Amino acid sequence: LDTGTPIYFIGGITDSNNHLFPDVMRGEETQIAGHIDSNRQKTIVLPGTHSKWVHVNENEIKRFQTFITGELFDLLINKSFVSGAKFNYEGVDWKSFEKGCETIKHLKNSETSFLSALFSARTGMLCGALHERNIKDYMSGLLISVEFRDAIKSGWISPGKTIDLIGGTELVLRYKKVAEFYNINTDVAESDVAVKGALKIFRFMERK
Repeated sequence: LDTGTPIYFIGGITDSNNHLFPDVMRGEETQIAGHIDSNRQKTIVLPGTHSKWVHVNENEIKRFQTFITGELFDLLINKSFVSGAKFNYEGVDWKSFEKGCETIKHLKNSETSFLSALFSARTGMLCGALHERNIKDYMSGLLISVEFRDAIKSGWISPGKTIDLIGGTELVLRYKKVAEFYNINTDVAESDVAVKGALKIFRFMERK
């Protein structure tokens, strides 16, 4: 700047090892940098619009994968066959959320597919098993449960192991509850990891 103060641009990171196209991360790496404080291997999950599953070891991000859970949830709630439902926006109906989670967890290869399971939000209302005000939380349980099921199948985590969660309070709580269904332990990061990470990166760049 004119005052002599330097500006640093952090461009995010790319994982070229993804089996489809290179995966990308913009911003979450700052939170991760503020969270990790040892050389210990960790699996970190950052819930959000584009949820990230990340493996770190020796204070480095080794690989990561994106799940568009939050974006798909928003599209389904606002643009799909359940968008006309009168949702309950006050608090969380945990019973419906857990029902959605269980629906996915107990699916077998020979039974209903995920795409058919999504339609259960509609058929559940039609047969009176689900109330329209609770569909939002039921759908949330479905989608986060799918994310965990796929992450386990992809080798990101296994039952009995631990993930670290970084994110907003309500989303982290939802992910904690789904993790419990899959027998996965959780540790929750401190709320100021983004600030800590930005300062850590700043100090590193100044040394460079």
